[in-house]
Amino acid sequence: MHTILVVNAKGGCGKTTIATTLASYFSASGYNTALMDFDPQRSSSQWLEQRAGELPPIRAIDATRPSLGTTRTWQLYSGNGTDIVIVTIQLILP
Repeated sequence: MHTILVVNAKGGCGKTTIATTLASYFSASGYNTALMDFDPQRSSSQWLEQRAGELPPIRAIDATRPSLGTTRTWQLYSGNGTDIVIVTIQLILP
């Protein structure tokens, strides 16, 4: 499995655009793709929710909100068959 990290401290710099474009490309190329969203705005997760169902699948991993009754490790698990995980993070600097 390969991981691509898209990270920046500034909002509005294109993290979501890059992450969703990469996820679309890899998914359309036949890779089992997951998109993990650590960005507090949840832009990548919202994009996946609006994405047409007939397109190649991209697994959504919403890392911004802890899941009740699930360990954090299991919540962030991308699955055995995942080839590519694309992670978006907005750093909060002191």
